[in-house]
Amino acid sequence: MLKLEKSEKFKKKIHASMVPKYQYAFRRIFWPSTVELGGFRLLTDRRRVNSQSVKLIYRGNYEAEERLIVEEIVRPGDRVLEGGAGMGLITMTAARIVGHENIVCYEPTPASFTILSENLKNNGFSIEARQKALGLASGTAKFHAQDDLLSSSFFAREGAGKKIDVSVDAITDALTESGANVLILDIEGAEIELLNNAAFPKVEKMIVEVHPQIVGLEKVFITIAKLESCGLYLRKQLSYGKILVFLAK
Repeated sequence: MLKLEKSEKFKKKIHASMVPKYQYAFRRIFWPSTVELGGFRLLTDRRRVNSQSVKLIYRGNYEAEERLIVEEIVRPGDRVLEGGAGMGLITMTAARIVGHENIVCYEPTPASFTILSENLKNNGFSIEARQKALGLASGTAKFHAQDDLLSSSFFAREGAGKKIDVSVDAITDALTESGANVLILDIEGAEIELLNNAAFPKVEKMIVEVHPQIVGLEKVFITIAKLESCGLYLRKQLSYGKILVFLAK
């Protein structure tokens, strides 16, 4: 049976990226409101950013897996579409490679979008960021906006925040408009419906965080099989746990 394994190569790089213990302790004492990570300055104001994310940023390993994978497979000349941009760290990591004009990112949660916009501006990026979700069809949809900025989702979950209406762009339209050949998705379980029912004829590279704790592992495996039947093949050596990489070649 296929397992969601962790690459030994990435394990070593992630460990190496962590800050020294004394620096982490210093940050925990003084709680700076911004911290440099991966060459970018991120907001870490605890009144706006959840404590779990702040601690990971302070340690230096926030979204470390995704950043390493982006740096491994995204190349100059690629065009990127990102769903679930969050605070914008992966957005900026990709934009540093492909250029500001070659990436479009989506983030539907109002609080997260505000932080995303500020992080992009503070780091000198003029990326097209849309306060919308990606879906199968354009329109509006109910969305569960969590206060912790981590797990907002179309799915109702334990401790779910308030239900809000969000604008949705059809993923096929977004791919066509952006001309993207790279798709990055972190959309808290909604990736299963999207990947099983949409077409991706021009996508050559895909980075997807799957959420088996929400949808079940069987649905993840079904989605992997569906993508491979369409010519996008899982590359286990480039994947890391729940962050899966699919390549057309």
